[in-house]
Amino acid sequence: MQIKFVIMGLVLMIGQAAVASVQIDGVVAYVNEHVITVSDVLGASETLQQQLRSGRAGAQANEMYAEVLAELIDRKLIADAYEQQREIQIPTVVVDERVQEIIQELFQDDRNAFLRALGEEGRSERHWRKEIREQVIVRAMRNLRVDRHIRISPTEVRAWYDANPDQFVQQAEVTYRMLVVDTEDLVQQVEEALAGEEDFAAVTRQYSTDGFAERGGLREAVDPQQLREEVRLALETLEVGGIRGPIMMGQNTIWLQLENRVAADVVPFERAYDDIQMRLFRERAEAMYNRWLARLRSDAFISVAVDALF
Repeated sequence: MQIKFVIMGLVLMIGQAAVASVQIDGVVAYVNEHVITVSDVLGASETLQQQLRSGRAGAQANEMYAEVLAELIDRKLIADAYEQQREIQIPTVVVDERVQEIIQELFQDDRNAFLRALGEEGRSERHWRKEIREQVIVRAMRNLRVDRHIRISPTEVRAWYDANPDQFVQQAEVTYRMLVVDTEDLVQQVEEALAGEEDFAAVTRQYSTDGFAERGGLREAVDPQQLREEVRLALETLEVGGIRGPIMMGQNTIWLQLENRVAADVVPFERAYDDIQMRLFRERAEAMYNRWLARLRSDAFISVAVDALF
């Protein structure tokens, strides 16, 4: 889970009513020799903190709390499994590099700002580095126990492709620009500008009266069948870059320019191969990972002291 720095005091102050009954930094779970506290859970989830700040503490927040707590429990179990094995060892330099990456990414390599953020959260650098080390361990152990054991054969990929033909239908779509005006005077001015071979997007920014003017009238790619008939029929007769108008549409007058057209098609197996292989890998890896975690849980001492915060 990506580390996000927030001011814990602000979270607790804004969500005071929601967490008034919870002892701050009280223990919420025991995992073997480890303890997990309220601040551990809140510090691991920016989304949960946002819910507290917005005052939306309730069933949804409790559900998220349970998910975050379960992830922290799994992290402790994996850290213990790492200590018990001898197949891989993670040098301190690997953790140091990850720490530096985070400081660079979130604080533009400003170590003083990083230390201030930790202080505002009431966390020590030593404790934070321990969390980062656990995250590195989780990735390494998942690779050791799960990822490296998964092989997806070309035959499996082909079988999935053949069994799911509806997944590989590429829908037709068009991307276009539309210039909209609502007075006759503007119609004349637009016609003169376009006749002078001015750029369609620039003319649209200058004269269009709808909300897409600043974007040069550009619309997102869309299935042509979802368009109004007058727009769809006009675009059907255009080549890419071509312009059609003026066209009456209700009380407005419009001009259209075709940006791109993609015909309906079936994605060939060769183009779909990598995506299918990755999908099958993720599915198999997730199933294997969950089975591994279940074995770790069955052999561990786990006691959840607080099932819900709110």
